[in-house]
Amino acid sequence: LINGTGVAAIADHVTRLHAQLLEALEGSPCRSECARLRALLDAKRLGPFLGFHHGGGGADHLQQLLRSGYQRGIFASVREGYLRVAFHGYHTDGDVDRVAAWLSGI
Repeated sequence: LINGTGVAAIADHVTRLHAQLLEALEGSPCRSECARLRALLDAKRLGPFLGFHHGGGGADHLQQLLRSGYQRGIFASVREGYLRVAFHGYHTDGDVDRVAAWLSGI
């Protein structure tokens, strides 16, 4: 399936989903992280996931956020003080909307 779709097409799809999420979060409490990530996206220096810094909330805050995401069926991870959100070719605009609603409550 991946070979049939093509890696470039999947990468383009993920980039579009990243842009959509960052746009949806512009007015949220994580807007400064969105600006940082948007600059990386525009410079084509953003990889396959978005890493939102805890912004002073610390590890406990990130763990609480993960738990609330799990309750919504959203699976992310925390790595070195960053909430890691990753999309793939099978994710949809609806998935982005769910993640945006979840992260808007940060």
